[in-house]
Amino acid sequence: MKKPLSHSIGNRAESLLQLYFSDWICNPLKNDYGNDYHITVVDNEKVTGYQFLVQLKGTQKLSVTKDYLKYDIETKYLKYYQHQFLPYFLSFFYLLAFR
Repeated sequence: MKKPLSHSIGNRAESLLQLYFSDWICNPLKNDYGNDYHITVVDNEKVTGYQFLVQLKGTQKLSVTKDYLKYDIETKYLKYYQHQFLPYFLSFFYLLAFR
């Protein structure tokens, strides 16, 4: 049995996201349907009540230049994100040489 590379990339991206937000409350969502994490901002050890959702994308397939990045995503997903009640972030972890 083999573990697909995409699973390893996803695991690494989750670890990096949790590390990046380690001072905040970072809750993974199990049945996400487009929402991978619910984040609550903490400022000087005080829970602020500011919250947002994150859709996590770990990838090796990202077109990057000095001016922009390009990632193909279907319009229906962008419309879904647009109608979220909480602020919504697409978070990309571009893993260059991960194997």
